[in-house]
Amino acid sequence: MIKTLIIALFIGFLTKFADSEHGKKITKKSLTKIVAGILYGFMMAFVVKTEPLVAPLFIATVIGVTISGKIDAIGHFFGISSFVFFLATYGLEKINLLLLLLFLLVATVDELVNTYIVDRKRIKNRLLSNVLAKRPFLEIAAFAFSAVTGAWIVWFSLLFFDVAYNATTSVFTKI
Repeated sequence: MIKTLIIALFIGFLTKFADSEHGKKITKKSLTKIVAGILYGFMMAFVVKTEPLVAPLFIATVIGVTISGKIDAIGHFFGISSFVFFLATYGLEKINLLLLLLFLLVATVDELVNTYIVDRKRIKNRLLSNVLAKRPFLEIAAFAFSAVTGAWIVWFSLLFFDVAYNATTSVFTKI
């Protein structure tokens, strides 16, 4: 469990780092974003392969951001590509399809709310807007699943990812 949580921290950091430069043109600076993407893709595939309870959460998140059009940085193109490549190469363990569909629905709702409501500033209440910008529905669903089943690895994996992702966001905005 500890190994998975440490990897989730690294995935969160690398995901935000790969996101910090938009565009499709490969430059010297973007090579580090590509490497970050490849690393987080590999790490996500590793977690999916080795933690069957966390697999639906990570797969649903990847599908949710992809179908929502959030893969808009070169690092993310390589991240998602390496994730798919490593899973295609090393296979996928049996996963709970119902849980995958639940997390996919919730992850997609998070992304759509973020894109069509938060990003377009349709909510005037700043507190509510800030809460929705953090994509809370997947957190709530993962917490509820963990509370009901006792499989806390699911929620803690997402929490550790989010802590690193948000901390990295704070660091990049100060640089």
